[in-house]
Amino acid sequence: MLPITTCFVAGLQYLLHPVKLGTIQETINPDALIPVTLLTTDEIFGDIEGVLNLFDSADDVFVPDFGSILVEKTGSNSSHVQDARQVYHLDLIRTLEGFSELPSGPYFLHGPNLHQAWRLYDDEFGAFTFGVIPDDSDKPDEYQPLTSSSLQGDSVTVPVPSRLYYPQPSLRKPLSGVRVSVGDTVSLQGTHTSFSSRAWKSLYKDPSSVTANYAQELLDQGAIIVGKTKTAQFGTGADWVDQQAPWSARGDGYQRMQGSSIGAASALVGYEWLDRSIGVDDGRVVAENGIYSLIRPANISSGDVKTLSKFDGMRFFSRSMKGLLHHAPSHKLDARGDSVAPKVIIPVDLSSPGETQKAAIDKFVSIIEEHLDAKAEYIDASKIWEENPPVEASNDGMQSYISQAPFRSWCYDYYHSFDDFRDEYQRKFHKEPFIETAPQFFWEQCKSVTEEEHGKDAERLEVFRKWFHDNVMNISTTSSADTPILVLPCGDVQVKHRNEPMDPPTIYKGVDFTTLAPVLDASVLSFPFTQVSYKSDITGTTEYQPPYGKDMSQPKWMLDE
Repeated sequence: MLPITTCFVAGLQYLLHPVKLGTIQETINPDALIPVTLLTTDEIFGDIEGVLNLFDSADDVFVPDFGSILVEKTGSNSSHVQDARQVYHLDLIRTLEGFSELPSGPYFLHGPNLHQAWRLYDDEFGAFTFGVIPDDSDKPDEYQPLTSSSLQGDSVTVPVPSRLYYPQPSLRKPLSGVRVSVGDTVSLQGTHTSFSSRAWKSLYKDPSSVTANYAQELLDQGAIIVGKTKTAQFGTGADWVDQQAPWSARGDGYQRMQGSSIGAASALVGYEWLDRSIGVDDGRVVAENGIYSLIRPANISSGDVKTLSKFDGMRFFSRSMKGLLHHAPSHKLDARGDSVAPKVIIPVDLSSPGETQKAAIDKFVSIIEEHLDAKAEYIDASKIWEENPPVEASNDGMQSYISQAPFRSWCYDYYHSFDDFRDEYQRKFHKEPFIETAPQFFWEQCKSVTEEEHGKDAERLEVFRKWFHDNVMNISTTSSADTPILVLPCGDVQVKHRNEPMDPPTIYKGVDFTTLAPVLDASVLSFPFTQVSYKSDITGTTEYQPPYGKDMSQPKWMLDE
């Protein structure tokens, strides 16, 4: 464990990164803890007030108190400042990648030794399982969960480094200095996965020995991982018995958030100091609450990311479309002018939006039509099936043929993903673990699905995928042959609050706007496009919530493979 030192500067809580970056030439008290600003000789001799004001406006870690004492970088000229500031002089012992010298900015002197300054933010919305500190701020290998509590003592804290420590984004480091959170089920070496379950934590006490490939790709591109966010218990729980549910910063503050990536969404909605977040889910449940998300279908079944089923993918969250598409690792936007899909398809039979939601979706479609200079095509997928069914379907309609295959295929994976957990917990503790209502319900439904049934369900899904691609994704009244996008509603205009009883879990049949994308293994882009007002029972005032549009497409439309 790294030795962690925290302190306060101007009423704000800070952490000294334990790695020593340099030593000053002067002799001072070895126990001294001093906020300082590291500057070049030219910066000290030049417009020093302008430099410090720039730091204050550009960086949330820097505060004016850091500018009271200066540390001059190693150089040939000795400086003397004609004001009340004290100046120390640095003997450099290491530099950071991308810099020929330590970057100017806020630091701490602990005795004569120079350390990075990381600001500790309170997790006031309860989005994080814990914050993390890397063993090496330049090239992280292992992480340490942060145990520091908030100023009020009722939440964890999340450490963030100064934005001044990192060079501008480049082709090699496109995410340089971008602050990112990862979901609880994404492995970081040195940290634990909890699944929001006390039983899981009591069984698996050893920290992870690997960092997930997706997380490593972010690090390689220059991102800064600052913490792990909560997930619903075993991905489907909604009772939040073992932990408190994350809070929403939207509306009246009591809107219920849900979904496996609930913590990732809550964090990005609530915290301006966080730039991006990552969750893991299949996209069936909306978790965004006013931000953008992109789900990329991917094979993440390896042990470095705990998944619920083969339908799961990495879900990337951002406050802007540009940031979202720039954030997804290893997948770059196709910059060619012809990469935008000219066809827009709305399958009307796969959703039944209410009047308010329909008006919002119509507005969303008109925005897309204008942006793509295209006319939306409204289709009935079930009717197309009747006119040209696959040979395997005989006389079955689309929904009748696919029937329970989507649910049972997911359910089979979901149940068996936790076989080892159930067996190992029983062997160690000689009792059943506590499981919330929803995951327990699904396990009971799923355990009777046989391997033979699972195989037949997989065959039906493959038939449906091929038919949908050939007969829906390729259908158009236009002459263009480009792959279209499907526009689907997502979310619910009916506001649900934390103090209201949860709806009981249910199974689903057939395919609709919530299950179509995972069944087709398609990319899904979700984003807010307007807001709908409602009278809050909590505050007694008019509040707002964002309806969502969902664009679904083959992966090659949105992103290059």
